[in-house]
Amino acid sequence: MSISSNPTHRLIMLMNSVSCYFPDGLPIGGPLSPLLANVFMDRWEQWVLKFGRYSSCATLWYRFVDDICCIWSGTDDELHQFTADLQKYDFKLKFGVTNSHHFANYLDVSVALEPDSITAKFFIYRKTHYTGLSIHRDSLHPTSQKLSAFHSAITPLS
Repeated sequence: MSISSNPTHRLIMLMNSVSCYFPDGLPIGGPLSPLLANVFMDRWEQWVLKFGRYSSCATLWYRFVDDICCIWSGTDDELHQFTADLQKYDFKLKFGVTNSHHFANYLDVSVALEPDSITAKFFIYRKTHYTGLSIHRDSLHPTSQKLSAFHSAITPLS
């Protein structure tokens, strides 16, 4: 199998002498999709933090797959310009900014920062469309992944 990307960001895969063309990126659920998405996001993240205008205002930057938690020390105008620069890397990427001041939901955790302090409190956060179903028992996921979803639901956050 070989993978190549031409300058227009179209992905072409060759497997068993058959060429597959993906004009809009990899298919969701494909075996290589998570790996290549993470490689892309890692490269993008390095570019942003090295060359992005006002990137030094990102006091904390934490990314999990495509969700980013950033504590911003700059002005709102600098944040707006920084976000506009993010859009320039690839026109198909869309970024949303939530200015939450001292409280934010990130993944399955709510974080509350105490004003004028570095102390934080953490709470479990569930989105409104949360169903409680993580991985169906008949899915083809490895048993370890099925069990980890179960254990994370019953293990208290400390």
